[in-house]
Amino acid sequence: MKASLIVLFAIGTVSAALSQSVKVKVEDIVVKFELPPMMTNRVTMVPLRGIVDAMGATMRWNLEKETVSIWKGNRRIDFVLNSRSANVNNKRMEMEEAPFMHKARIFVPLKFIAIAAGYVTSQEKGWYVLRPVGK
Repeated sequence: MKASLIVLFAIGTVSAALSQSVKVKVEDIVVKFELPPMMTNRVTMVPLRGIVDAMGATMRWNLEKETVSIWKGNRRIDFVLNSRSANVNNKRMEMEEAPFMHKARIFVPLKFIAIAAGYVTSQEKGWYVLRPVGK
């Protein structure tokens, strides 16, 4: 009986933690997501459009090839859905998890998109905060 109560408590605690909303800022800009971020194998995945807009970057989606290109300053990021490989300024990088489509939105690993666009991430008072490298 005690073991089953402990298991139920642990499952409830994990579920509550995962159901809490992931909050993201790019410097002082609160990122507005059309769908809530989610966890995939312990990786925070965020809808791409919201983060790109908050960074002031531009994006192009090729539906036929399922490719995404993002430009932020002098950086170019290219990747294909469902592949962990990406190119950042023509240098190959591996993502923690492959980007995917969910409810007509592209989800990407938060840490990858931040680093690729020239940001560092920190966690501050319940927020993921992205700041340009060197600030």
